[in-house]
Amino acid sequence: MSNAFQLPGVPDGVEMQPVNVDVDVDVDVDVDVDIDVDVDVDVDIDVDIDIDAIAVVDVDIDVDIDIDNVVDVDVDVDVDVDIDAVVEAEPGMMSRITSSLNAWLTANPNKVALLAFLTGSVGSYFIGKALDISQAAGDTTAHDVDPATDGAGLAVLINYMLDGTVASHDKWATFNDYVVTQNAAAADQSMLCTLILVTPNAAADAAATAWRWADTASAALEAQLVASEPSPGMFTVLSTYQFTGQDLPVKVAAGVANRALKQLAG
Repeated sequence: MSNAFQLPGVPDGVEMQPVNVDVDVDVDVDVDVDIDVDVDVDVDIDVDIDIDAIAVVDVDIDVDIDIDNVVDVDVDVDVDVDIDAVVEAEPGMMSRITSSLNAWLTANPNKVALLAFLTGSVGSYFIGKALDISQAAGDTTAHDVDPATDGAGLAVLINYMLDGTVASHDKWATFNDYVVTQNAAAADQSMLCTLILVTPNAAADAAATAWRWADTASAALEAQLVASEPSPGMFTVLSTYQFTGQDLPVKVAAGVANRALKQLAG
């Protein structure tokens, strides 16, 4: 299995490592003040969690209350961050994924534009790391794939999805194009979402770390994605979804999609 595209390597110094992470950070601050003097209340909470060298979740909350009357003040701050990147693989998965992505790239009418992402930060080095992850997670044939000659389609897609200049709509519409045209198995879709999650990218990691929304909003989107299958499809929904007028960071969206895919798999 090979193609005409040759992947570049990637500079040393950054590693993608296998992860099995399900982290919930729930910070609930309830301050009740009933007084008739001048009081300055400063609440500073700092939660710093290092997740297997992939991302740091840093939550810093400052609540400054100045009161000069008889008042009752109730301040409730609830922050929930969920990062789920459990790697699961099956024999032949990476061979199937790389082959189908190369076929998708070769036949894609936007191939010339997509090939610009071939030289992004994800090259043969990171593809090799992805193969190591897949091999360790159960794909006993993962190392049959040559990162340099077989990994072009995978590198293009991951680079495209993590590129900060590409609109969220375009990212998920392109992902959906691959899924539909190649009839990608749900397990393959989940593996690609996982690779988006665990591939280091400073901007994407920072955006995911900074994201804040309620558990109910995340759960509602997950349910919406499950209900959207098989038509119009969850990645079509993700391509237009916004939360309070904002696009989801790509790693947040990939995490929700992964959980929806696991629901569908039963």
